[in-house]
Amino acid sequence: MKNLKLLQKESGKTIKEVASELGLPFSTYNNYLLGTREPSIEILIKLSNYFNVSIDYLVGNDTAGKTIYSEEQKQIFNMVANLNNINTIKAYSYISGLLAGQE
Repeated sequence: MKNLKLLQKESGKTIKEVASELGLPFSTYNNYLLGTREPSIEILIKLSNYFNVSIDYLVGNDTAGKTIYSEEQKQIFNMVANLNNINTIKAYSYISGLLAGQE
């Protein structure tokens, strides 16, 4: 979660505020920031939507850049988040490839 701390700081909000807005316990979100806990794919999608960046950017894939998604694209990712874990990962990878071609 290489860029999560940076995004947290840029948000201008407290850790408690962001955790609450994401519907996460403070300790869980704080552990993501500290790197002592890794989020599930569903939480990664939630975090990327919240901060309006790609998951690649969120986890520190420096080659991805800070991609900003449209509302329509975020809705697609939210639908994918409701799938089971294996299908979520497959669908997210497929959709990310499609969306990358639109840029």
